[in-house]
Amino acid sequence: ALGSGTLTVRGMLNRLGTTTALTLNNPIELIGDLVVDGHHDLTLNGAISGEEYLNKQGEATLRLNAANRHEGGVMLSGGKLLLGNSAALGSGSLMVMEKGGSLETTTALTLNNEVKLWEGKLDLSGSEDLTLEGELLGSGMITKSGTGVLTLNAANHYEGGTLLSNGKLLLGNNAALGSGVLQIAKHGTSLATRRALTLNNNIELNADLNVAESSQDMTLNGVLKGKGK
Repeated sequence: ALGSGTLTVRGMLNRLGTTTALTLNNPIELIGDLVVDGHHDLTLNGAISGEEYLNKQGEATLRLNAANRHEGGVMLSGGKLLLGNSAALGSGSLMVMEKGGSLETTTALTLNNEVKLWEGKLDLSGSEDLTLEGELLGSGMITKSGTGVLTLNAANHYEGGTLLSNGKLLLGNNAALGSGVLQIAKHGTSLATRRALTLNNNIELNADLNVAESSQDMTLNGVLKGKGK
């Protein structure tokens, strides 16, 4: 539909949607901001550049496959963001808005972007391993519902807590879980650390807490409560 050239976005309130599931290979230059809000899944294979941001709205899936270079970040305001490259988010922040959304990857990836949880919930729902090196901050929360390993390596400052309902949560920093409560939601999940760590978070045991055999020494200073063990 767009030919082979670059899609240049200028000004404000620009919207991109499709009438069916599509894959676009065109490069995109964000001189202005771009809202992707269609009801159908969209895959962007072309590199995204520029100073402005990409805003993902609606319940469909937006797949970003390129090593993108845009600086304004990505807003997540609903639906699923599917990443196929460690630089898919460009150099800016991932901003999770009030409606929240889910983040998955098509392969094991490490993301260096800062994650701002603006009251919303970020669901890490993928089956592939994901490492977050950037800081998580804000009043929102994260949920881990995917089967892959989620690794949090930064000294994080998010306040809304962490819900572990599937897979393995691997921590590389004493403050990896921010200041909120860690909720263990389902049996069969596991918690591990990459090195000897002391966690000050309170832990709510709605299911048994399983410390993985591969874990390094772990000290829990927070209050443990709930029906699990």
